[in-house]
Amino acid sequence: NDEFQELEPHVPMIVASREHDNGWREWDNRPTIDPVAGQPWSFATLTYIEHAKLYWRGMLRAAEDDPYEGLMVSMHSRGLYNQRYHTDLALTRVPRDQKEKIAVNKVVKNSELLQKKLRRKLAASSEYRRQASDQQIWRNYCLLQVFDRLALHVCWKGEVPYTIHPVPTDYDNGKEQTLN
Repeated sequence: NDEFQELEPHVPMIVASREHDNGWREWDNRPTIDPVAGQPWSFATLTYIEHAKLYWRGMLRAAEDDPYEGLMVSMHSRGLYNQRYHTDLALTRVPRDQKEKIAVNKVVKNSELLQKKLRRKLAASSEYRRQASDQQIWRNYCLLQVFDRLALHVCWKGEVPYTIHPVPTDYDNGKEQTLN
């Protein structure tokens, strides 16, 4: 689409889009069962204790693969615990008890430390220095959330009308759109 600038850095953003939930891979192969429903937990109902472990594993896996990919996956995972950095107010799930709060607080703290480490690595990198500004990282994070939210909406709601904002269209001028 002519209205959108190409992703920068292209490959890490494509991989992060594909791998942002990669910590679930092992769980998907051997899911735990919701004793009430008698079926596997969904990602929306799994306890935050397990949820946090899965996302932490995914953050580490992505960071090992590539620092930019790791930063995007870490921001995605961290954002699930604060309404995607307050860009998705419909995301209202909260920890149910003290054990879940502890698990969430731990993964939040660890993800923030990981993000600081990855940002330093990107800023020092000749490959990524140009894409390591706070503005570009934020715009890429928002784009990753657009991709995730669109995929979730199509899978869960189909053709029901839906709005996503912000949708960055470039890196230089701060242009955004709303998708309806």
